Amino acid sequence: MTEKNDSFPLPELQILKGFKDEQASAIHYAGWLVDGRAGGLIVGRKYPSDSILCFVRHPDGSFSNILVEGFEYIINPYAAANNQTRLQELNAFENEYPPLIEIPLSLASRIINTSAEPEDKFILLTFGSFIINQRATAKHFAELEEINNSLNKHNIFDKNFLNPDYWDENGNFKKKPPR
Repeated sequence: MTEKNDSFPLPELQILKGFKDEQASAIHYAGWLVDGRAGGLIVGRKYPSDSILCFVRHPDGSFSNILVEGFEYIINPYAAANNQTRLQELNAFENEYPPLIEIPLSLASRIINTSAEPEDKFILLTFGSFIINQRATAKHFAELEEINNSLNKHNIFDKNFLNPDYWDENGNFKKKPPR
């Protein structure tokens, strides 16, 4: 059984029968699943014959899978929903463009690193994520970062778990970190 989703450049998603949160959690705790739900730059394999497997969680709790490649960019579903038209324009870029050699990272950058030994890792996504192809990612990286961070349920600036000055003794958030 397959299902169509315009958010992904692949024509069909493979529905995984019987695959549930428990199986995804087991793969995650074993260290083989990278959380890509907040979006970011994919680092890993980049050839279609050796793509990266993603597990996509749907709102009803079911899962499907898709293949992505290294140096593509995942836009989280919240930002994707608000920027659908612009993302489709960016993803339509088909001209030759130099690959990413240097990446202008910021404190808000998200890197989804799937590289591991002896085998590479998988990615967990939420239904509605938008995958940007390699050429468009290389050309529009800064804008993609801005779009992904514009509306992100998992934004690191909303809660800074590393700095105890932002939390009171009960674990409540007491001040917003600087941007």
